[in-house]
Amino acid sequence: MITNLATAVDFVGPWDKFWGAIASSAEGIVTLAAVVGVVLVVSSIFMWIFKKARGGGANTSTLVWMIIVGGILCAPTILIPTILRILQFVINGIEKVAALGAS
Repeated sequence: MITNLATAVDFVGPWDKFWGAIASSAEGIVTLAAVVGVVLVVSSIFMWIFKKARGGGANTSTLVWMIIVGGILCAPTILIPTILRILQFVINGIEKVAALGAS
């Protein structure tokens, strides 16, 4: 029989503490990551447009990965907590359904 070990999964709280500690102690690194992320996103879009305009087969998978990496670098206060909230919601939902099934 499975017992209820936790009332709810919380991923966002620890992430906020972790990112807050990093952001407060290394503001320069956070700013550098944001700038690098923006440069990655903008440069990948311009490269894709340039290749497409020259009649090339503009590789969209590279564009997608560059945007993903750039987004992670430039928006850790938005993107990562959002993903964690979705994961937290799914896991807590599964836990509730399992608890209903067990009772």
